Amino acid sequence: MSSTLERVQRLNQMIIDGQFIEAMEQFYHDQVQMRDNHRPACIGKAANLQREQAYVAGLIKFKTAKVLNFAVHDQVSMVEWHLHFTHQQLGEVNQRQVAVQRWQDGQIINEQFYYNEKKS
Repeated sequence: MSSTLERVQRLNQMIIDGQFIEAMEQFYHDQVQMRDNHRPACIGKAANLQREQAYVAGLIKFKTAKVLNFAVHDQVSMVEWHLHFTHQQLGEVNQRQVAVQRWQDGQIINEQFYYNEKKS
């Protein structure tokens, strides 16, 4: 069994490689709760996969996903990202984002994203 650190590193590389859906299928718990900033959580892997597929379908150009910093302790990881992309609904987005992930049984059970919602 791999450590949380190894899972976080593999997950991050998949995101960098643009394998968003595959990463969710592999690393997210069936009962995952995901939340952007302080919006209501999206609950369940199926609902989050559907939301992610719609998001990916709206990508016009995926320019950058770079890990700036990350930390892992026990079953919690935090990743600071630089993301730069163009999206049909969001337009040009160039931002830093922090993802806080809580792991259970080798998968993410809870993930919260923090970012400034101002574009570019």
